[in-house]
Amino acid sequence: MNFIYYIVAVLIGAAAAVQVGVNSSLKISTGSPILASFANFSVGWLAIFVLLMIQQKGQVGEIIQSYSGLEKWKFTGGLLGSFFVTSLVIVTPKIGMTSTLTLVIAGQLVLALILDHFGWLGMQQQPISWMKILGIAIMVLGVWIIQKF
Repeated sequence: MNFIYYIVAVLIGAAAAVQVGVNSSLKISTGSPILASFANFSVGWLAIFVLLMIQQKGQVGEIIQSYSGLEKWKFTGGLLGSFFVTSLVIVTPKIGMTSTLTLVIAGQLVLALILDHFGWLGMQQQPISWMKILGIAIMVLGVWIIQKF
């Protein structure tokens, strides 16, 4: 049963690579990373809105009520997503998709290690190990090899 989650995770990574390419192409066509990001989030917002309306059967009041009382920091995901997408459309054409995504994954893993180690943001606490650190170092070395050769 858990095997399907691993497959889905790989598919998410593949979709992210396609998204980076599509958004970078859109940036080139529009001439603006901001316009490309705006289009990305507009289409994404519309898709999620339609799904939400279907799930909630159009009960907008219930949707709004579900957000009441939440801490404000829990809404920063949209800001981080905007930073992520906009930065990707700027960086990817400069250093290539492979290097960009490898470094993005390395950055994600470094922060994930820290979040897991301390159990921050509701994560299950899992200690940092030297083998995990070595794995990230090997990834960064891989980026250097990709850039060099």
